[in-house]
Amino acid sequence: MKRFVRLVVTLGLVWGLHACFAPDVCNAGEAEDVDQALHVFISGDNSAALGLYQDLVRNYPESQQVGFWQYRVSWCYWQMKNYSSALAARETALQMTSDAQTKREWQNETVGWYISAGQYAGAISLLDKLARENPNDPSLADWYVSRSVCDQLSGNDEASIKDLEKAVELASTPELKQKFRAQLAGAYVLKGDYDKARLEYVGLIKDYTGAPDVPYWYCEISLCSWKQKRYDDCFRVLQKAIATVRDADTKKSWQKGCAARAYQLKEYGTVVSVIAEPATKCSDVDLNRLLARSYVHLKTWEEAVAAYQRLKRRFPEHTSEWQLWIGYCYEQQDDYQQAESIFREFIAKYPKDDLIDCANFRLARCLTKEGKDKEAQALLSSCKKPKPEPPEKAQPRVAGATGNTSTIDTKSGADLDLFPDVDENAVSQLLSRDNLVSFE
Repeated sequence: MKRFVRLVVTLGLVWGLHACFAPDVCNAGEAEDVDQALHVFISGDNSAALGLYQDLVRNYPESQQVGFWQYRVSWCYWQMKNYSSALAARETALQMTSDAQTKREWQNETVGWYISAGQYAGAISLLDKLARENPNDPSLADWYVSRSVCDQLSGNDEASIKDLEKAVELASTPELKQKFRAQLAGAYVLKGDYDKARLEYVGLIKDYTGAPDVPYWYCEISLCSWKQKRYDDCFRVLQKAIATVRDADTKKSWQKGCAARAYQLKEYGTVVSVIAEPATKCSDVDLNRLLARSYVHLKTWEEAVAAYQRLKRRFPEHTSEWQLWIGYCYEQQDDYQQAESIFREFIAKYPKDDLIDCANFRLARCLTKEGKDKEAQALLSSCKKPKPEPPEKAQPRVAGATGNTSTIDTKSGADLDLFPDVDENAVSQLLSRDNLVSFE
């Protein structure tokens, strides 16, 4: 919408400069005054130009240029950010010009001014007037789209949708019809009418199979399903969006967002199916962490170990975290000797790490399984806490290779702009280092 307003205002400025060279003046005195006003206007001194153009309107009311001068008055006010005076002066200019083409161009520009100034009722009134006076104009559909913007900004979703439906009906080309239908589908989403939005997007995909926006329409359908808690459908359609989108950065963003959604819902198989391949090919710690943790939840231990080994190679700054998880995976496979070796290495290398008690606790469990009860008891008694704090009470965090916690991890791979309903804190908490102790 902001781009629309900027375009209208920019086009208006271009037209305004063109209008400086309006029909010839009638006498030498008028010509001299016009030249002076034009020179000051081009210099950017809007306050001085305003006075000069007001003088022209007052001194030469019968001139052929009087409408253009009044137009200049409105532009000077607008540039001075006196929007109410600018709009009032513009309405006067519209009454003073008799050229139909000029009047319509000024009216189109004035609609943008009303919207930019937040005076949506004024914009709607002017758009209705344009539609009444020009029922066969090629721009009629565009006027209804502009009207829908005003209705939406005014909080009138029903009227906005009706305007867009009319615009679709009046669209003069297939390209415009596609554009307006997509806007209509988006309006249904904003209103919360997800069934209608889905139908419209499905229709768009069917009617415009090769359009570059098809992946984004799939993405919008998945959002509708997410809002309706139809999660299986959401993931199915979102994977279609991921498969068809061409932009690499967008694909990666959607993969991370989909994985974060699925992880939050404990759909770990979906996480793996979405990011297993891209995670092995990219240097993204969040994507690889999501994949590794999903393997742990699925109890596919060999894949989990391979994923954490890959994390160790690519992200050595978090080696302590990855090593503890590798030890845990071996422990769950009853390979207590290998797990013991890994936990002992962790304790020797990272004695001041904030997860040292967790390492001691897990090592003690391995020793108990191996019949080394005395050493296990000694380890447990050396812990500051016999059992580390439950993960739901711990802060999400990422630790460096040595020492204590550094920064709080608040994103954990979720594309929070694209998927605003992903529970950022929940996913972050699930990916916390402290969740090591949640697997008993």
